[in-house]
Amino acid sequence: MANNNPDFDIEAELEQLRQQLKPETPKIESFEPQNQTPQTPAKKANNSRPKLLITALILGGLFGTGILTFFKSQEASALSQSKTLIASAEKVKNISDIQTLKNTQQFLKQNITNLEKIPNLPGFAYQQAQTNLPELRSSLNILEQNTQALETLKAAEKLAMEAAVLVQNPPHPPEIWQQAQQKWQQAITLLQTIPSMNPWEPQAQNKLANYRSNFAIISKRVELSKKALDFNNRGIEAVIKGDTERSLKYLNLAIRLNPIPEAYAGRGFVYLSRREYPQAIKEYDQAIKLNPNYADAYLSRGLSYHKLGNSQQAIQDIDRVLQINPNHGRAYLDRAVLRHQIKLVSQAETDAQKAAQIFTETGDTNNLKLAQNLLNQWGVALTPLPAETSNKDEEKEKECEEWQWQSNYPLLPCYFPEIEIKRRRKRYYYPQPTVVQNDPNKTSASSSNNSSRSSRRRKKR
Repeated sequence: MANNNPDFDIEAELEQLRQQLKPETPKIESFEPQNQTPQTPAKKANNSRPKLLITALILGGLFGTGILTFFKSQEASALSQSKTLIASAEKVKNISDIQTLKNTQQFLKQNITNLEKIPNLPGFAYQQAQTNLPELRSSLNILEQNTQALETLKAAEKLAMEAAVLVQNPPHPPEIWQQAQQKWQQAITLLQTIPSMNPWEPQAQNKLANYRSNFAIISKRVELSKKALDFNNRGIEAVIKGDTERSLKYLNLAIRLNPIPEAYAGRGFVYLSRREYPQAIKEYDQAIKLNPNYADAYLSRGLSYHKLGNSQQAIQDIDRVLQINPNHGRAYLDRAVLRHQIKLVSQAETDAQKAAQIFTETGDTNNLKLAQNLLNQWGVALTPLPAETSNKDEEKEKECEEWQWQSNYPLLPCYFPEIEIKRRRKRYYYPQPTVVQNDPNKTSASSSNNSSRSSRRRKKR
């Protein structure tokens, strides 16, 4: 039966339209096709990319602005510093402190480096930097030259001071005068290298005049000291030959030209050989005053005191020798004899044993034989000599044992170091001075060297 309601027709039409608009549900197959890669479901659109891009652009802009600000700040600082340095260039040239000059150089170099880094780009003071750079480089070059000149001047002054200190409290041996002469010459050479038109050149020229004058004075002292040394050695050779008068003339000339301790010791040797012991002591006193470590002078003065009967003072002088040289074998042997003479038997035997030990270690067979004979006489056992001595040496030793010379102890003269003394047509050997070499290491020889030279002279005779 037909529906006469008009709204019904409208509702039916709407329902029909809804059905037509409703999407169809796809049919799903009950199997999967073989050898077919399953499709990846489509990704959802990423809406965060625009946000990240915008953030990156903002950060990049901020970073670039920071870099630009930094470079601009550095540029402004470099330009400001360069203006200050250019304005104070004249004052900097006259700085007299080397360290300040070097610090200023370093500051200038850093400023030049900073200006060189300013880029040739819009917004940068490139042109201003290029304008300042030549002036700064010129200032740096002048500053380096002034620093070098001032260092040279200071080095010359240091050498001059060393030369002046070196020759204080004369007299001095030739090598000391020569060292001072060399220092003055080095100082003069340095001053001559300072270029003209340099701020330090006038001061260098003033010092050059003084240094040349001092060099001339020292050069004269060098020549005089060499002549004095020659007279001293000729005097020593004369006294060794027994010509004491001629020896004193040479030694007096040496002392007048350059009174070195060796010349006084030479005169002491002359008076000792003449048995003028008080005068010999005065000469050795003067030698020791000039050189407090002159071991041979103490040894010879000790012998002089012994000849005057002052054994205690003689022992004190030998003690001083052993303080200077603890391995001085002859000093131990001499002290052994002196101690035995004043009844210090135990100490005397200890000294003689020590002397024998040193002579054994140094291979000094001649002195070792003396120590051995001395200990044998005292009844002290000692290892025999490693080598036999010649009949000639035995004869000399026998003569020495038989000879008694102003001493209460028979063997005393033979045990003192070697000075050549004539008596009853026989030669005996006691401490003698040494020919002085023009060498700081050879100004005085040890008594062992004297002994070997005297031994060679005995063989020649």
